[in-house]
Amino acid sequence: MVTVFRGTAGNGSKVLDHETVGARDNQIEIDEVQRGSSEMESLLTISGRSSGPGALVDKCKNALECFAASSEEVADRKRTEDILAERTVALATLGELASEIAHELNNPLAAVMTFAHLLKSQDLPGGVGEDVDKIFTEAQRAAKVVHNLLAFARRHEPEKEYTDVVGAVNRALSLKERDLSANDIEVRTDYQNGLPKTMADEHQLTQVFLNILTNAGQAMTEHNGRGTLWIRGWQEGSNLRFSFRDDGPGISPEHIEKIFDPFFTTKEAGTGTGLGLSMCYRMVRAHGGKIWVESEVGVGTTFFVELPIEEPRADEVAEVVDEAPSKIKGKWILVVDDEAVFTDPLCRILSRDGHVVEVARDGEEAWLAIGRKRYECILMDVRMPGLGGKELYRRIKEQDEALAKRVIFATGDTLNPDTQEFLESTGNPWLGKPFSMEELETRIQECLAQQA
Repeated sequence: MVTVFRGTAGNGSKVLDHETVGARDNQIEIDEVQRGSSEMESLLTISGRSSGPGALVDKCKNALECFAASSEEVADRKRTEDILAERTVALATLGELASEIAHELNNPLAAVMTFAHLLKSQDLPGGVGEDVDKIFTEAQRAAKVVHNLLAFARRHEPEKEYTDVVGAVNRALSLKERDLSANDIEVRTDYQNGLPKTMADEHQLTQVFLNILTNAGQAMTEHNGRGTLWIRGWQEGSNLRFSFRDDGPGISPEHIEKIFDPFFTTKEAGTGTGLGLSMCYRMVRAHGGKIWVESEVGVGTTFFVELPIEEPRADEVAEVVDEAPSKIKGKWILVVDDEAVFTDPLCRILSRDGHVVEVARDGEEAWLAIGRKRYECILMDVRMPGLGGKELYRRIKEQDEALAKRVIFATGDTLNPDTQEFLESTGNPWLGKPFSMEELETRIQECLAQQA
C-alpha cells in the first residue's frame, strides 16, 4: 500500500494527514522525499506491503526522522535567506538615504571651504591664519566622511595615491589625541624604520584607523576608566601590517564572529549604528587588504590591518612642470546655483582672478541670461529647484553645441546613479562639492584654453 504523510517545515515536522492509497507486494520502500520551495511544505511517500505492522511502523519512524531533519534544514535556510533579505533592504535604504543627505551636507561644506579659502588669502592677525587653516582642513575631513559613507552604500572604489600609511595612522591619532588624553589612555607606538609607501586612499585609511581608535578608547574607558593602547607597524613580506592592542574588557566569542557585520553593535541603543567596523572591513578589502581581530575576555583586544605594498604605475606618477602657463583672465563666467552662501564667496574669488562673474539662482534665470550674453564658461549645479541643471544643459546643447562644451558641472550629488549616468553621458568636466579652489581654477583654465 502507499501511505502519504504531509508535514510543514519548521520546528520539527508535524503530520497533518495521511492516506492509504492501495496495496502492492511484500517489500517496504521509500519512494521519494519532495521539498516544496514556495510554501515550505514537504511530501514523503512510503510504498509497499509489509509482512507485519511492526516493520511498517519502524520504516515510517525512520522515514519521518529523515523528514524532520530535512525540514529543519529547509527552515534554517529560509531563516538565513530572510536575514540576508532584511540586510539587503537595509543597505539599499541606507544607500538611498546617504545619497539624499549628501547633497544637503556637501553644499554647506562647500560654502565653509570657499569662505575659508577666501580668508586664507588675506593678511590675518596673530594665530587667526592657523585657525582658518584648521577650519578648512576639518571641513575637508567632514566632506570625506560623507564621501566614505556614500562609498560604503554605493561600493565606490578608493581613490588611491602613493601614501605613507604611518602618516595616516598618526593623522588619526592626532584627531583622537584630546579624547584619549582626557580619558587617561596612554598610547605607545612602535613603527619599523623605513616602512615603504603604498598606493592607497589616505582619507579612507585614516577613517579606518580612527574607527579602531575610537572603539578601543570607549572600551577601555567603560571597563577601567583608563588604559593603554599599543600600536605597531611593520613589513610582513610584501605587505604592511599594523596592530592596535588595548587592555580593555575583550570581546566574547559569540560577538567576535559578527564584529564586521553591518548593523551589528553591542552598544546601547542610540550610541552606535553598527556600521563603523563594517565600513572599515569594506574599505580595507577594497584596497586588496585584510582586517581581523583577536581577543581574550578580561585581557584585551587586538585589531590587525594588512595592506599590500603597491608601487604607482608610470601613468600615476605626477609629471613635473617646469613653468606654469600664464593664467587666462578677464572672461565672462556664469555661475548657476541656488545656494547663495556658496556662490557669494565663489564669485569674489573668481572676480579677484580678473573674471567678470554673473550669478543665476536657477535654470530659468540662467536661460534668460544666456539669451542676452555670450559666456566663455558656465559653472552649473545639477540639482536645483524649478529648471534643473540637466534640462538647462539639454536646452543649451540644442541651441549652441560649442557653448554646451564649455559647461562645468558642480554638484554634491555625484554618487547618485542618475547623476553619474547624466555626467558620463555629457562628457563634460565636473567637480564634486565640496571642491578646492585649485581644482576649480584648473577646470576653468582648461575650459578657457580650448577657446584660446
